[in-house]
Order: sequence, then structure tokens, then C-alpha cells
Amino acid sequence: IVLDRGRRYILRLYNASDDGHDFASPAFFNAAAIAPHDRRWIRQGEVEVPPGQVREIHLTAPRPGRYKLKCTHTMHKFFGMSGAIVVR
Repeated sequence: IVLDRGRRYILRLYNASDDGHDFASPAFFNAAAIAPHDRRWIRQGEVEVPPGQVREIHLTAPRPGRYKLKCTHTMHKFFGMSGAIVVR
């Protein structure tokens, strides 16, 4: 994911599977300006996305940097569910 600093975005997370997933990037969520009504979805830098559901997070991209992200569910990172958010 590549974002531009200071620009507004909607991070749309869709879980098409039958299992739970999350989107964990504590450093990113701590640095980004999150819309007040969307803060409820973020707990300790993670957004849980139940099976078949969508979570939308309205945010403004933070300072430039590379922010790690992953799914914290058991073995999910091992199966490739990890990456980075790059803010330029």
C-alpha cells in the first residue's frame, strides 16, 4: 500500500474468507489521523475483520515512512499475510 502524506483515504478492508482476519499496523494507526467515528474499529493498532464483513477506516496519511502490517491470527503471517504501508 502506497499513500501520500497528508492526503485523505478510505482504507477498505474486506474479509472474503470463512475465518477471521485482522489488519495490524500499530505504528501506522498511531501516526495517522483517524476519523473519530472509525476509531471504534481500531484496538491496540489492529482492525478485526470478521468473516464476510467489511471495515472502512477514514484517515489522513501520516508523516512519510514505512509502516509494517500483518494479520496476527495464528500462522497467517507465515502464509504471507504481511506487508507494509509506505507513506511518501
